[in-house]
Amino acid sequence: MSAVKMLAPSGQIEEVEAVSATAVKNSFAEVLEKAVERGILAITRHDKARVVILSLTEYEALVKRAGDPLERLHGHFDEIVSRMQGPGTDRAVKELFETAPKTARSSRRRTTRR
Repeated sequence: MSAVKMLAPSGQIEEVEAVSATAVKNSFAEVLEKAVERGILAITRHDKARVVILSLTEYEALVKRAGDPLERLHGHFDEIVSRMQGPGTDRAVKELFETAPKTARSSRRRTTRR
């Protein structure tokens, strides 16, 4: 078996054991066991990593580290709303709504004159 350098679940570039796609095809059960033992296994085709098999333990740890995307968006949304309620934003919103129709009218004129 060979190894390839790649970004590992740790977040670092590491040497990961690699198995050819042909070896996977010929001995799938053994490859699965190896992935469970090592946590990660790269599948290569023409000596280039194409697929990664993760053990369930590695997969669950990876998902846990990623966190809940909705929770991150919630925090981002709260930050935006907070900035929108800061000093001077009421004036900026008023200016935005006063200038938007003028911009739309002038762009309509440009497209109809052509």
